[in-house]
Amino acid sequence: MVAISRSAAASVPASTTSTVLLLSAILSFSCCWSIANAQPLQLAGGGYTAATNPINEANLALDAAAIKETDDLTAKKQIYNDGQTVSGRSLAKLSLEAKPLMEKDDMYNVYRFAFNYIGNVKEHEDLNHFDDKDVAEYGNTIVEDLFELDQEHIETDASLVTSVWMTVVHHLYEGMNECKAAATASGDDSLTGEADLDKAAAYWVGVNQDFGENEGGHMLYSIAEKAGARFGQDSIEAEVNTNILSLMNQIKTDIIETDSCKQADGYLQYRWIVNKIIAQMTVPLVQNLFHYSEEKNEKFLELYALALLPQISACSPTDFDWFLEELVMKDLNQQ
Repeated sequence: MVAISRSAAASVPASTTSTVLLLSAILSFSCCWSIANAQPLQLAGGGYTAATNPINEANLALDAAAIKETDDLTAKKQIYNDGQTVSGRSLAKLSLEAKPLMEKDDMYNVYRFAFNYIGNVKEHEDLNHFDDKDVAEYGNTIVEDLFELDQEHIETDASLVTSVWMTVVHHLYEGMNECKAAATASGDDSLTGEADLDKAAAYWVGVNQDFGENEGGHMLYSIAEKAGARFGQDSIEAEVNTNILSLMNQIKTDIIETDSCKQADGYLQYRWIVNKIIAQMTVPLVQNLFHYSEEKNEKFLELYALALLPQISACSPTDFDWFLEELVMKDLNQQ
């Protein structure tokens, strides 16, 4: 196993049953109110308006919040695996159900092949396995490894920077591909890519996230706010979040609302902006990698290395192997 799995597990203090039940009731009430609201979904205080109202996707932030709130390890795992806010949805399922949805996505395959390399070459496991699990579920495998560690919120962050991050990318790709299909679908006005773009924004921001707030919120927007603050890039709102939401809004105004998907260059513009969004999404991963390296926080450093390094493998397998040895395979305490 990788270093995360080899780290010593620590016991987790249990919370009272009444606290868990109260939190569950509060979250259930919030969920019911949100689903009943059929208006366009305002994300990040109106920074992005999701016209298709992807409330189920945004409400997964409530699961992330619930996992953070409880100290009961059993409750944490149950919320992560089964979900407690949206029926049939959970953070775990984003990874466990990824392969049939994402097997044609370039970025997902880059990560899948990178984790296959770690498992097969570095850990001498069977082909297409990582920590003795199906490599297609690498995000879930990392989270499961981290649950036993006595490190605040690490399992929640792991789910966000692996499974949720890739889910955002997937919906950006889906929107882009729908836009491409619109050019050859004569008379079909439904192919705009808007619904998937809205889902990408919902997964990035989540519900209960105020504009520029780095102490509230529970999804990737919140992680980007904290990362930006550490590097002096959070004037009102972290630059990364400003850029991502601005680019998403650009797709809306310049492509979707002008029916540009019906033209060949509409798809090319959509794809160009999507690539810029993904580049911005990578910035918090880099920032947190540097931050935890400076802190010599072994567990979080390894997490962000695993979340980021597969992208290097696509450009330079040699550099990927070097960084992997330095940041993942070694015990930092022995350096």
